[in-house]
Amino acid sequence: MIPSEAVHIPTSRLLQYEVDGETLVVLPQGDCSSLAAAILESELQEILNELSAHRFTGLVVDFERAPFFGSTMLSGLIRLWQSIALGSGRLVLCNVSPPELDVLSATKLDRVWEVYPNRTEALAAVRAN
Repeated sequence: MIPSEAVHIPTSRLLQYEVDGETLVVLPQGDCSSLAAAILESELQEILNELSAHRFTGLVVDFERAPFFGSTMLSGLIRLWQSIALGSGRLVLCNVSPPELDVLSATKLDRVWEVYPNRTEALAAVRAN
């Protein structure tokens, strides 16, 4: 288990993250559309490296500060899900906006990933696993 204070990520990133016990919480910030593809890809790779370096049992993606995402972020979510699943971990989403829910529904990913109204419920769900 990694202490929460072990990870400090600058606040100017599109994909902030923090550790909460055995769960990695990813916090997309602002415009996560495909216009920011190069930045998203770089930051996503850092998070994937973090997932492969530690045995997290859960991954929560909290969209509270990102009301929209594009195909690059959607692709990134799939990669994060594949990575956490390799270690038998679980990915859940929370604070998903109506436009984001529409994207998840259109791609049928709302049937793959559980969506919770807030981070508290999302964390409780991954801990109950």
